[in-house]
Amino acid sequence: MGFRRGSGDEKLLICKACGEPMAISAEFCIECGVSRAVAIGYETAPEAELANTEVLNQHDQDSRSGIFSILNQTNKSAESVVARVAKVPRMRNYFSSKYHSFTNVLSSRKKLVYTFTIVMLFGTMYSLTQSFIFSSQTTDVFSEKYINAVASRDTGMITADSIYFPNPKSLPILPVKYQPWSEVEQITWKTDSTWNGWLGKAEVTFTPVITQKPDYAKSFYLSLKAEYKAKWGIFRQIDWVSSEPVSTLQLPRKIEKGQQIVFNGVSAGNSSEPKLNETEYALFPGPVDIVLSGEGFTKERTFSSFVGTFGLLSPIFEDVSFGLSAAQIYSAQDKVQKDVDSCLKRECGRLPYVSQGDFEFSNWPDTYLYVDTFNTGWSESASCDAPQVTVNSFNGARLNMTCTVSISASIKWILYRIFFTTYYDTGYSSKTITLNVSADLAPLANSSKVKVSGIEISG
Repeated sequence: MGFRRGSGDEKLLICKACGEPMAISAEFCIECGVSRAVAIGYETAPEAELANTEVLNQHDQDSRSGIFSILNQTNKSAESVVARVAKVPRMRNYFSSKYHSFTNVLSSRKKLVYTFTIVMLFGTMYSLTQSFIFSSQTTDVFSEKYINAVASRDTGMITADSIYFPNPKSLPILPVKYQPWSEVEQITWKTDSTWNGWLGKAEVTFTPVITQKPDYAKSFYLSLKAEYKAKWGIFRQIDWVSSEPVSTLQLPRKIEKGQQIVFNGVSAGNSSEPKLNETEYALFPGPVDIVLSGEGFTKERTFSSFVGTFGLLSPIFEDVSFGLSAAQIYSAQDKVQKDVDSCLKRECGRLPYVSQGDFEFSNWPDTYLYVDTFNTGWSESASCDAPQVTVNSFNGARLNMTCTVSISASIKWILYRIFFTTYYDTGYSSKTITLNVSADLAPLANSSKVKVSGIEISG
């Protein structure tokens, strides 16, 4: 049995009003505020006191609930903080375990790791060295030899196994005099190139420089491919070669009869005896101009194109047609004009007939008229419009032309009066006449002039 020393006023009573303990010597309950007599049950508490007690009790309960709620929230916040703080070591432990696992794997396979590292280092060094070698493998040497062969028209460079102008079909080579880029042309060349040694591809663009100005309309490009060979045992170097066969030209199999052929400004015979008998030729890149000209009034036909570094060119010509050149038309007009002027001066019989009825005389007498003389005079030249020419065949054409000309007339008449002397009078008049002129035309061999015949003049 134990004992405890006290002050004698410890909470030994239970309040009858609120049920809370109270000190034995207390005059009031400190919890609900009722008097001692009410608290020990000696007296009955008034209604107001009881109501106040209930309010105080409710207030105490609400206070306790609020305190408990705050404590609950505080506990939850604390738990959340503790949970988040707890994650940090867990993550640290997780990564630490992974790191140790990775370290263990490296340690257990260190030979493989060292080998892989050495291979990667060697591969990187090899790639850098090989890239440096490729960067120095320009196409300049190839380009220079290629364009020199084109400029000099060195057809000996076109062979079946040529790296510049491969001719795998062994086609006949277009004779030098017909090849593009005549030797008399003063041409320099501008060269641009791109290449990739790893892909083994390159492209070179050639542009002719004429009178110090690049002519980009006549540029052509060449595709190259790489042929690799060993360098220092483990590296590669490049020999650039043409990736396409030399370009070819396929001439028409049949050319109309009587046609002269001019190839790049040089005569190539005619359709009956052509100097280029093969149907397909190998040739250098450059401009190609072919002219077909027939006899007489046959229109000249021209094919102009540009041959690239590869591919097939097949010239196509329009159908044969006829017409006079500007020089031939001028020749015909000049000859007809001169003939008309000569006829006017001579008053030749081809001029239209005119009579006194074609003119008006202001002093014409009213009665007893007798015409003694009537004369006309033509101007010495005509004013003619541009001629209209119709070509019927290679050796026949017809010209029509309208001309205007002036003509004057004089008249003398006699007037008789009964029992008086004879009276004479004269009159003058002029007018403009339109002449319709036509003539037959025929060509003159190897000439820009024509033959004129059968000139007709009508009013």
